[in-house]
Amino acid sequence: MSVRRPAASLLLAAAALALTACSSGGTTTAAGSSATPAATVAASASASASAGATASTGAGTGAGTGTATAKPTAGSTAKPSAKPVPAGDCTAAAQRPGGHKVISATVAWGGPDRIGAAPTRFVCGKDVPGEGYWEATTGDDTYFFAPGATAELLVGTQAKAVPVARALQQVVACTTDNKASQGEYGCYGNLYEITLDGAGKITRIAAMYRA
Repeated sequence: MSVRRPAASLLLAAAALALTACSSGGTTTAAGSSATPAATVAASASASASAGATASTGAGTGAGTGTATAKPTAGSTAKPSAKPVPAGDCTAAAQRPGGHKVISATVAWGGPDRIGAAPTRFVCGKDVPGEGYWEATTGDDTYFFAPGATAELLVGTQAKAVPVARALQQVVACTTDNKASQGEYGCYGNLYEITLDGAGKITRIAAMYRA
């Protein structure tokens, strides 16, 4: 009887060992199966985070690039328009080409034909915007006529060609207020525009209208 009990004990121990080994193998397999999905989930999460970081970096880079390379709007690059020229600039009427002068005649002689005159200046009107007029200043100059010079006097506001001798006569008639000698021609302050040649002689004299 005592021999059988040890044998039975040995058999039970072997069976228990076998069961333990089987149990241990099952647990290991289960752990391995469980570890594989966990690793996959971790890898997926890591990949997603990496992709998100890359997308975020790319978006930031794109935004920065867009800001740096964006073309300025038309409003920011448009040049300011030039300031308009005032319409009432009366000094425009005072401009004369080279060799042209405006004089206020005071006396005239013939043989040789010459004229005495005061210089003038252009004054902008005080009461009427854009209006101006010539007025005599101090001084007295003498001008001689070049051969072949021409002359014009005014009938009302219309210019009419006359001989130089007639223009000289008109200067004296207006200076002395001789109505009979003035004829159809006006005086208008004895203002004349003269054209001078290179020697300073008059090649053309034309009466100017003054209201």
